[in-house]
Amino acid sequence: MSQTTTAPAPTGPANEVTGIPTLVNYLDGVAERHAQIGNGEAFLGSLKRMEVGADDRQLVADAQEASQLAAALWAAAAQAVKQHNMPLREQYSLNPSAGNKAANTNE
Repeated sequence: MSQTTTAPAPTGPANEVTGIPTLVNYLDGVAERHAQIGNGEAFLGSLKRMEVGADDRQLVADAQEASQLAAALWAAAAQAVKQHNMPLREQYSLNPSAGNKAANTNE
């Protein structure tokens, strides 16, 4: 009887994102995880030593390449959120009596 092993389901603080800092940390974490998954020459070497078929190894290599692209996109998202929001956060902290976004942008 063969035994199948499944990877654990991805987990993350998506339901715990309560502000911009936690959002940026989450996005950075996802980017890092994809970068780790996408960096797998040693993994591909292991598959070759186990004589996994070339077509299957190519699928893994393609998936790793997609993870590298995903890592770049997640990192770009983190950077964009940071650039667009952290200056506002800093200004709000310097001006505790400032009105909310609607009050500052309605007119």
